[in-house]
Amino acid sequence: MTLLVLCSLSLLAIAVGWSFVLLQRLRDWRLGFVIASLIAALGWLVALTVRLVLVDQQAAAGSLRLVTGPGPLQQLAVSGLAMAGVIYCHVLFQRDDVTGLPNRARFLNRVRRTLDRFRRDREAKFAVLLLDLDRFTVINHSLGQHFGDQLLLAVAGRLRACIRPGDVIARLKSDEFALLLHGSDEVSALCTAELMKEQLSQPIEIDGQEVLATACIGISLGSPAHERAERLLREADLATYRAKSRGNGQHEIFRASMHEHVVKRLALEADLRRAVERAELVLHYQPIIASRDGRLTGFEALLRWQHNEHGRVLPDDFIPMAEETGLIIPIGQWVLEEACRQMRAWQTQFPTAQQCLIHVNLSGVAFSGAPACRPNHLASKSPKAWSWTTSSRPSGCCHNCAHLMSSCRSTTSEPATLR
Repeated sequence: MTLLVLCSLSLLAIAVGWSFVLLQRLRDWRLGFVIASLIAALGWLVALTVRLVLVDQQAAAGSLRLVTGPGPLQQLAVSGLAMAGVIYCHVLFQRDDVTGLPNRARFLNRVRRTLDRFRRDREAKFAVLLLDLDRFTVINHSLGQHFGDQLLLAVAGRLRACIRPGDVIARLKSDEFALLLHGSDEVSALCTAELMKEQLSQPIEIDGQEVLATACIGISLGSPAHERAERLLREADLATYRAKSRGNGQHEIFRASMHEHVVKRLALEADLRRAVERAELVLHYQPIIASRDGRLTGFEALLRWQHNEHGRVLPDDFIPMAEETGLIIPIGQWVLEEACRQMRAWQTQFPTAQQCLIHVNLSGVAFSGAPACRPNHLASKSPKAWSWTTSSRPSGCCHNCAHLMSSCRSTTSEPATLR
């Protein structure tokens, strides 16, 4: 009897073990669960057969006892089936549906285990790499979700070819992949990043159409200062953000100065949101003099930020941030209204200023984003004679120049200039 129980337990252990292996390696997790369930069901049938044999032996010996309910072997088999289901659910909810890779939760668990091992062995080295695909949102929206899923599968396959056995690759979200490299220092992490960029530089053919996939990569090196897996991932994310600011297909290693820069930037962004309310934004007016006769022809409005704590903040430090966050729209509206108000006041006070023009440099983001920044909304506030000069930054170029010129001409007889 003891031997039969041990055999049944061994069979159930094999069933559970194979369940875990299949669920780990098969891309179709439902098929893996079906196979694992069949193995567990086989164990249940063997246990039932063993029990029937025992019943026959007891009947032949004249010592048959009526037993109601499932026997102990069947209970063990059912427990094994339930355990296989638990393992299936646990693995399923930590896997990405599209690529079959571990998801964010499973990746963080692996990083935590690596950190625990690192605390015991300070000589161990590892690195976390975060890969962000360039233009994936555009590809997914323009070519369809199916095309985007196939692209993710192809990218996942190429990334697998760049890692060693024991390393971990995961998909964190839509266009982000993460890698955990064991025994990797700065040099080997950079080599892996270059290898991934080289793999992705080759065209990917999907449904007869070729597409190029580039990515920005952020690298965070494990150190004794890291206590949480989330911190490593956050540092890799900051490095990725810095890499993306340099253009597509770049990579960057996290440095402590990056975190300080981001904290300072967030504080500056919060202050910029309140700059208009605090009257910290001011306009300086630069005279425009005709070189032919030295006559004053107008003014150019220049935006400046006089911060209460940091003093004067240069436009190159806050204009790009305002464009990225959308704050350029209310700021642009304020600039236009203030410039028109000042020019009207000068024309009222000085009769000779009737023919002077006010020139305002606008971001294309501000001009196309808010109706209040368009000339037809400022006609009632504008001076008697004025012109529009929009100077678009590379990060905020106006995408509809014809519409901009038409909008300017609709409210003024003066020629509108776009440069």
